[in-house]
Amino acid sequence: MGTNDGPVAGTEESPSEQRQLEFRKALGARVRELRRQRGINQDDFAYRAGIHRTHVGMLENGKIDPKISTVLRVADALGLEFWELVRLDK
Repeated sequence: MGTNDGPVAGTEESPSEQRQLEFRKALGARVRELRRQRGINQDDFAYRAGIHRTHVGMLENGKIDPKISTVLRVADALGLEFWELVRLDK
């Protein structure tokens, strides 16, 4: 079973795992919102960020746990600083 497949049957997610999932979903929603505000489709965004197009969809849906280097490239593609992208309290 992969790291993003969820908990094993009969087990529950820890509070830390739940927080990580919530963060991934919130980050993905923020990336999608900002990308759409800028009028950039997923293909163009993937090219600008230097990531595969399917990676954009998985990121926006909170299905992957991106590396910091990926988040940095995403922030650059959106014209943001890293901290502006990961600040999710807005």
